Amino acid sequence: MIMRRKQTDRRTRLGLSVSCLLGVLALAGCATSPDSQYYTLSTVAPGAVTTADSSSKPSDLAHPLMIEMTPVNIPDQVARSQIVTTTAGSGQVQIEDYRRWSGPLADEIGGALSTSLTRALPAIDVYRAPRPAGATVYQITVNVRRFESVIGERATVDTVWSVVRSSDHLTMTCQTIATEPVSSGYDALVAGHRKALARVAADIGAAVQQERAEPVRLPSDASDSSADAGASKTAKGQKAVNGKKPANAGSEAAVSPVSATQPAPILLCPSSNPAPSA
Repeated sequence: MIMRRKQTDRRTRLGLSVSCLLGVLALAGCATSPDSQYYTLSTVAPGAVTTADSSSKPSDLAHPLMIEMTPVNIPDQVARSQIVTTTAGSGQVQIEDYRRWSGPLADEIGGALSTSLTRALPAIDVYRAPRPAGATVYQITVNVRRFESVIGERATVDTVWSVVRSSDHLTMTCQTIATEPVSSGYDALVAGHRKALARVAADIGAAVQQERAEPVRLPSDASDSSADAGASKTAKGQKAVNGKKPANAGSEAAVSPVSATQPAPILLCPSSNPAPSA
């Protein structure tokens, strides 16, 4: 009798163990993790012209404006593949494991800025690409101080950026703080960041155009040689019209290089995107 009871108890315990194991496996099958969703900041609107702007002139295509979008610096707290959100008012930070950027966030920001600039100016980005000898390139550096994501409230991008003209190192350094209100959801949040970055790109583009309009500042000896050559050319042109001054005489002086000893031009930072009020 005792042996039969022991065998019965063993069978009962074995049955319970098998039942528990099957239950755990069933729960594991039901509790599958959600699929990760990926987002990008660099997009092209449907129907947009991507090879060259339709308003570009033939001269623009033959002698394109060149920019160099260098790698973007971003804060360490958002330098991850997951989207990092902030809770309004509490200061709490949430790392969203299943909401991710399609690439490194710094590359996403740099790509978005490059796309906006090359289409708006228009220009070509020659970063890591050969460029013609003596070509003027506008080097762009961007330091992101804040990249803030508040679901259902706002998307903020706080940047300090600079534009340097390669021919004479004419430099502009400015700050753009762009905040866009957003509705609830991650799609709206990412769209808000795209709009904020478009505002940053608009300011950088305006700075490039300002520098482009300024005469190149050469060293004093080089500018003196250039001035002598220009004076000789002008004198020959005046003799060619029987001593009368040509109608366009002196027009080249407006675009001729100037001496580096002259005062540096005063370039004002774009003010189309003022910082939001506190």
